[in-house]
Amino acid sequence: MIVVGFTHELPAATQATLSWYPHQLKYVGNSDSDYFDLLEAWWASHERELVIVEHDIVPQKELIDEMLDCPRPWCAAMYPFEEKWLFGLGLTKFSLGIRQAMPTLFDEIAQNGGGVHPPKHWCSLDAHMQNILNRASGQTACVHNHQEWIEHRNLEAPGTSKWRSHTACLLP
Repeated sequence: MIVVGFTHELPAATQATLSWYPHQLKYVGNSDSDYFDLLEAWWASHERELVIVEHDIVPQKELIDEMLDCPRPWCAAMYPFEEKWLFGLGLTKFSLGIRQAMPTLFDEIAQNGGGVHPPKHWCSLDAHMQNILNRASGQTACVHNHQEWIEHRNLEAPGTSKWRSHTACLLP
């Protein structure tokens, strides 16, 4: 199952890719913890594979297929962010095995705060998930780096593929 939490309309190219797969779209713009709540609910599901596609990510079908075919329990795609390539939750796969091995992941994340963001804030979920999964399970993400198969759209300038900036969430 592909889960897409969104606060903005999805790019047409993302919608076209999603049409190939079972997916759920869920608005997560009412509070900074809505995204946390969505992922926490799906983490406990019995779906064989949970794939997260964030609303500003434009993946091609080939990349999702490759991740679904990968035997590793945790996969993440590289995408452009703040003028570099990295992986976060933008396009990520978590298999049932790793989710069952870490059933309290979101309880642990809920206790993490610090820095600019309070606990459960959407902006720090990927970092908290990576840190806890690495530490507690010993697992690391299998990184899929196909820069030609993914875009990170700039929501402030729809239709462009400029680098998206993180600074907007740091403003008061």
